[in-house]
Amino acid sequence: MIISIYQRLLSISDRFDIYVNHVKKYIAKRGFFSFTIEVKNLQNMTKTIIKRKGFNGLKSNYEITLSDNSKYHFKTDSYRKGIWKIGNESDSDSYQLYEHEGYAYSLYKEELQIAFCKKNEAVFFGKDKFEIEADDEVEEELVITIFLIIDNAFFIDRGIRVPIISKFFSDGKPRNWQWQPKIKKIQKTVINPTCFRIM
Repeated sequence: MIISIYQRLLSISDRFDIYVNHVKKYIAKRGFFSFTIEVKNLQNMTKTIIKRKGFNGLKSNYEITLSDNSKYHFKTDSYRKGIWKIGNESDSDSYQLYEHEGYAYSLYKEELQIAFCKKNEAVFFGKDKFEIEADDEVEEELVITIFLIIDNAFFIDRGIRVPIISKFFSDGKPRNWQWQPKIKKIQKTVINPTCFRIM
């Protein structure tokens, strides 16, 4: 699965166009003072809501409500190493996000990597871009909200940014350069030729 998040260059408030496998499927809008982000599914018009619950020093805290009303929390585990934890209300469904040099991110579910994201390093007046490769069977809504939160927490300005050293400390988990997303297998129907008779 390929997910692309593109920030619009000219808009009254921060807005994003979101593509899944090169088809525009979602739009997102950031509210005033960046306390809320609304994500709308253009196919069924359902909404996902992201709320910033607080910002304690260098540790961010967000609540995610998906379109099926399931809730997840996004919290900083280590700002220095670039580690964030995402879990549902009972913590039975947990994810970990790790930052790497060059605005790159790896998303894990338990101990298995399920997605990789690369953000553009050079930005001119708020044209942030996130290119995500993910396993076909991941919860795409959740993956999208995770990287919208990263944009909201760290890349909200509309100035000019050029490539710099984005990490000064070792990674919480090294980047797996060999990782490839898992593609869902399509079941093939085999037709038995003996079923057909010539009349």
